[in-house]
Amino acid sequence: MRTRKFAAALSIYSMLLSQVPFDGLRELATNLAPEISVAHAQTEQFTFTTEWEIRKFINTFPQYTHIPDDGSGQEGAARFDDVTAAKVCELKGFPTVASKSAGSYTSCGDNTIGYFDAALNNFVVIPACNSNVFIEQLTCQRTISTQCSDGMDNDNDGATDTADFSCSSTTDTDETNPKSQCQDGIDNDGDGVIDFGNGPNNDPGCGSLQDNDEGPANFRKPVGYLDAGITNCDMIRGWTCDADNFNQALQTHIYDGPAGGQNLLGIVTADKPRESQVGIHCGGNSTHGYEFPTPASLKDGQPHQLYAYGINIGPGTDNSLLTGSPVTITCAAPGADLRISKTGPSSVPRTALATYTVTVTNDGPGVATNVKVEDSVPAGIFFNPGVGDCTLQGNTIVCTQSSLNPGQSKSFTISFTVPGTYTCNTTVVNRASVTATSPDPNASNNQSQTVSTTVTCPSTPQCQDGIDNDGDGAVDFPGDFSCGDPGDDDEGNPKSQCQDGIDNDADGVIDFGSGPNNDPGCGSLQDNDEGPANFRKPVGYLDAGITNCDMIRGWTCDADNFNQALQAHIYDGPAGGQNLLGTTTANKPRESQVGVQCGGNSNHGYEFPTPASLKDGQPHQLYAYGINIGPGTDNTVLTGSPVTITCSAPGADLRISKTGQSTVARGAIVSYTLVAKNDGPSTATNVTIADVIPAGLIFTNAGSSGNCVQNGNSVLCNSITLASGQSATVTIAFTVSSTFTCGGTINNQASVSASTTDPNASNNQSGVVQTIVTCTQCADGVDNDNDGAVDFPNDFSCSSALDNDETNPKAACQDGVDNDGDGLTDFPQDPGCVSLQDNNEFNSVQCNDGIDNDSDGAIDFPADFSCSSATDTDETNPKTACQDGVDNDGDGLTDFPQDPGCVSLQDNNEFNTVQCNDGIDNDGDGVSDFPADF
Repeated sequence: MRTRKFAAALSIYSMLLSQVPFDGLRELATNLAPEISVAHAQTEQFTFTTEWEIRKFINTFPQYTHIPDDGSGQEGAARFDDVTAAKVCELKGFPTVASKSAGSYTSCGDNTIGYFDAALNNFVVIPACNSNVFIEQLTCQRTISTQCSDGMDNDNDGATDTADFSCSSTTDTDETNPKSQCQDGIDNDGDGVIDFGNGPNNDPGCGSLQDNDEGPANFRKPVGYLDAGITNCDMIRGWTCDADNFNQALQTHIYDGPAGGQNLLGIVTADKPRESQVGIHCGGNSTHGYEFPTPASLKDGQPHQLYAYGINIGPGTDNSLLTGSPVTITCAAPGADLRISKTGPSSVPRTALATYTVTVTNDGPGVATNVKVEDSVPAGIFFNPGVGDCTLQGNTIVCTQSSLNPGQSKSFTISFTVPGTYTCNTTVVNRASVTATSPDPNASNNQSQTVSTTVTCPSTPQCQDGIDNDGDGAVDFPGDFSCGDPGDDDEGNPKSQCQDGIDNDADGVIDFGSGPNNDPGCGSLQDNDEGPANFRKPVGYLDAGITNCDMIRGWTCDADNFNQALQAHIYDGPAGGQNLLGTTTANKPRESQVGVQCGGNSNHGYEFPTPASLKDGQPHQLYAYGINIGPGTDNTVLTGSPVTITCSAPGADLRISKTGQSTVARGAIVSYTLVAKNDGPSTATNVTIADVIPAGLIFTNAGSSGNCVQNGNSVLCNSITLASGQSATVTIAFTVSSTFTCGGTINNQASVSASTTDPNASNNQSGVVQTIVTCTQCADGVDNDNDGAVDFPNDFSCSSALDNDETNPKAACQDGVDNDGDGLTDFPQDPGCVSLQDNNEFNSVQCNDGIDNDSDGAIDFPADFSCSSATDTDETNPKTACQDGVDNDGDGLTDFPQDPGCVSLQDNNEFNTVQCNDGIDNDGDGVSDFPADF
């Protein structure tokens, strides 16, 4: 049986203890006792390898029902279930089930199964045929404490766990080494005294046993931490003190990056209470914490490496970089919560303007940049560019604002023309949205409410109904003098001079007609000049309905001679000054109703091309004047003047080019130059250069132009205005990821846009720039110098990922030099070296530190048996047969000096014989040994 075999093995193990060299003991123990293993640094496992081991173990507890063994005819096993497995592990003292495997009986009739019933607190045995699956193997696990997490002062130096200098972390299993300078037994500063204490031979430079600076008072460096765990986007925290004066609060300097340049974030005094373990390092005074509010400059969505320095209070200038530095934090830029509202008319008549007001408010807390309002043009109506400062891009109206401060608002006016053909009593539905390049923490209010406007259709006005409502022989506008425009609903007033019943020229006769009392100065009822022939003024119109950004149109004639074509003068504003746009002859055919006004001659129309000076996106009021052909100088302002037109400025043709590096090292910065140019003819406003960030690259503020910011997965360079022919150049920089594939290609392309209309979109994207990523020796994943370490930061010779020499400089433990003068060179020959990357040959381990660490009278290798080599870190174990507390030779006496077989504590053989215990009559006096021989 396995149990008896194991017991016999343990007996053999005991007998061989004094005969097997120590180097073979651990291997022998592992082979003979495989059930117990250490899973990792802080757990231990025990494995039952067969079902009968589990059964036998359960049956050692008399309080529980016995599970039949193999000699009973009803051999049993523990049932395969979680409760039973957990109970077995609990009884073993390993309370966690790490794993279990199942087995089953081929014939269940002569077997039994035992399971644990928690309610009964007992094992219950049932026939195997009722439950035929048992636990074949079971691994149980328990957590064990390391020396640096067990709450004990294992090396009796007054410090426990991580407060002990020797503990690098809670998983460190050795609270004894490495020792601080103030307890290592070495005169580290060459002043003739050593270590912490009150004796004459102790070093006054030591503030405690945990002090790692034996230097003289007022020359010791500050110690402390920048705490990664509690440093965040609200507060930067840590602690620092100086052994030169533990009661003085130090200044701490916080940097964005290593000290130097312009990257100092601020200075804070370390005078806040911290946990008691800080006091262990600071002479019992734990009031050495510092807290520094995380500055706004770090809240930009980019990673920042924080460095903290404790400022020396002595005459020394060594301001220590505090442990834990650097700590990397990435803090989101403060958002700008934009909200938008929209108001407008509930109804609007057909042919009128529907005008809406859109208001954007920044509720903060950050500044909103590159604010853009968008409003889709509802079907069937037309954007009116003459109102407000928004522009039409495709079918969307765009209104922009470069920035909005917290609490600030901006209103935009958007106007539409409702055509005369729009369906009556239907609804125009309209809403707007807002975006910005700055983050918005609340997108729920980025769309306005929907505004509904009903289009109404009033009855047809008299001046466009086709009826001679006043019976004067003229119908509608412009045939009837009384009609000011087609929307005029009174065809009877005002009356012209030639039908108003008034003797306007005081010649004793009135109005048009053929009677003796009618005025011969009237050419028709629509004639508005009762004066005598050759003294009448011109008449005519500036037509609002057919005057636009292509052509200015109207008609004019003079009753003094209806067959003569008049000159029409066109002005930008009332006549006068320098605002004459031009002169044109009114000789073009018009509708027959013009002939009614002009003695039957309708060839009095004029057309004047709208000049470029009016095409600037601004409203202009046009005035037209008919020039008198008689002796009078009254040049009539034509009816309908002024007509207001707003003509969009001609577009701006933007183009963009991009250049960059052909190669870049992995981990390095790659820069691109982007040039946007306006080929005109107009000025381009709110120009934005956009660059989508390629995969594997990180936007770098430091090397980029100041107006370029990251927005999502793109870089945007904003707030650019380009006059015709003008260019703008920006630089965008990225850091190449340290994991980018060696030899891989970066493909990068940029685009340009503006709020000004661009007549040629084909050149709004640059060509694709391709950059090959190369890998230096310190970033290529290859052990180029065959020293067992690959790349930065693992290989000492690598100063950064951009270093192309993994060979030099070499660490002290692989440079071929005996740096500590101990006659041993490099790893593994020099015990001070823990690896080839170790740059300090002076490190000491227990078996080479000159200290009797286990107080057994022997120091270091080879004098102390427990030291297997000069690099052995444990001078305590394994112990020799003469100090292990075991009676190895069965003579009733144990260890040195009690057992006469032991010559010293380092003797590994208790079987040594002396004359008084060797069974020989060494002096030939007839008696042998003690107590017979006197």
